[in-house]
Formats: sequence, structure tokens, C-alpha cells
Amino acid sequence: MTGRLSVNLCLAAAIVATALTATARAAPDPDDLVKAELLSDSSAVKPGQPFTVGVALKLAPKWHVYWINPGETGLPTKVEFKLPAGWTAGPVRYPVPKEFVQPGDIAGYGYEDEVVLLATITPATDTNVGGATEKIAARVSWLVCDPKQCIPGRANVQTTVTVADATIANEVVRAALKRWSERVPVEPKAAKDVAVVEWNSRDGEIAGTVSWTGDARDVKLFPGEDDALEISDIRIDPAGGRKSRVAMRVRRLAGQTPRGDALPAVLAYTNAAGERRGVEVSIPLTAAAADRNAQARRNE
Repeated sequence: MTGRLSVNLCLAAAIVATALTATARAAPDPDDLVKAELLSDSSAVKPGQPFTVGVALKLAPKWHVYWINPGETGLPTKVEFKLPAGWTAGPVRYPVPKEFVQPGDIAGYGYEDEVVLLATITPATDTNVGGATEKIAARVSWLVCDPKQCIPGRANVQTTVTVADATIANEVVRAALKRWSERVPVEPKAAKDVAVVEWNSRDGEIAGTVSWTGDARDVKLFPGEDDALEISDIRIDPAGGRKSRVAMRVRRLAGQTPRGDALPAVLAYTNAAGERRGVEVSIPLTAAAADRNAQARRNE
């Protein structure tokens, strides 16, 4: 994958706003574009025992929503939970996205057709049992686009669970959420298809070598979000086989400070069984710092 990637939401918001203004009169009903639903893998839950919920988004044909890093333009899809007192929600887990090319040769990262965003909910340990019903609610926001226009949308979704002495699974929902959980990127040590990931940097370029335990196809890198960085010229060679070389250029934007010493990213691939999977990688930013220092010396 080669392209100019700038994870700069200010620029993204400006581009999106322009698109919205230009297409507002012709915009279809947002309610027809994205259908949201909140699913629970358990109909009855036990105090202190975690269970899984999923925010399911069903999209109209030819429309897409965005991943946590939307790419060169767009806005991330977000979920905010509203839970009973003392209950907690873990981080929202996003399945591996796909890349699509938008008008103007602009790269976007996200989802088409459907996606389920997952989270773990833990009831308070002192929640009363005895058949009481509790409401799980979520506020979901997105930007949905087709090749000609983008429309912001949001929905308030909810479901209920019974608090009991034992968990009762909703087997149909649990099976569906399990399938989506398998598409959520995992740490390298948990990725059975990945043997080794090694990184090095030189002259502002960061490169990584990935050794696979089997043949991997359609390998792609999806950088995480960091407004202080400009990432360009992403290359995967080859995009299949037992070994892949990942390379990119990373530049720190003037006056900006990266969120950390490394950039989180997702390395996506299709395994020998034809399953789309992902592994979390941490890209060291040594090269970005070196590039910044070189620029400072030139300005002296």
C-alpha cells in the first residue's frame, strides 16, 4: 500500500465539513443508511462476572463508516456506554478494518456492509440478585459515506439483562459475537500466524520484518491515530508468503508532540484458512525523532 497518510483530524474535519455542506440538500435519510443495535451475549448476569456486548451496525450498500483512525479523511466511529451505578465497561474493541479509496485518491480505513464493536461489561459486585432487570445503554456516533457524500449519524441503543445467581448465555448472540471477536487484532504473542516482528529505522524511514508461521495473504498496515505525526509511503513487500517487509516514512509535525515513544498499529492479513485476522504492533518512533532533529539543525 502506497499513499500519503496524515492522521490529522483537523484536516479531516475540514474536508468532511466541506463535503457535508456541498451535499446537504441531496442527502438521504440517515436512518436508512446505518441501523444500530446493542446485543448481549448473556440474558442473565452474575454480580462481578464480566459478559460481552456488541454494538452492531448494519450499513446500506456502497456506504461505509470509519475505524479509530479513519485514514486521510473521515471521523472515527465511537461508542459511549451508560451503565447502572457501579458497573464498568472495558475499552471498545474494533475488528480489523479494510482500506477503501475515496474520490481524489484519498485512503480511508473502516467498514462496509456490517460491523460489530465489542466491549466487556462487569456488573458491580454488590448488585442485588433475585430477578432484577438492569438496562445497558450506549450512544453511538459515526460518519457514513459513499463515493459522493458523507453524513454524520448517531443512535442511542439499549438492551436489558437480568441479575441472577448464575449467568445464562444467549447462545445465538454469543456465537455471533465470538465470530466478530476473532476479527479483533491480538497481541503478537497471541497471534498464532505470526512468528517474529522486528523493527529498525534509518534516515526517517521505519521498516519492519514480519515472519509468518504459514502463508499470509493481503497483508496491510493500519497505523493508529496520532495527530502529531504524518505517515507516508506505506509499503508492504511482498503482501503474501512466509515473510513480509513493512516500510513507511514518519515525520513529526512542527510544534507537535507524539503521544508516546511508539505508534500503535494493526497488521492485517488473511491466513491459510481464508480468515481475516489482525495483530497489534508497536512501531518505534526513533526515526520520527531523528527526522525532527535533522530539520531543526537545517533551520539553525
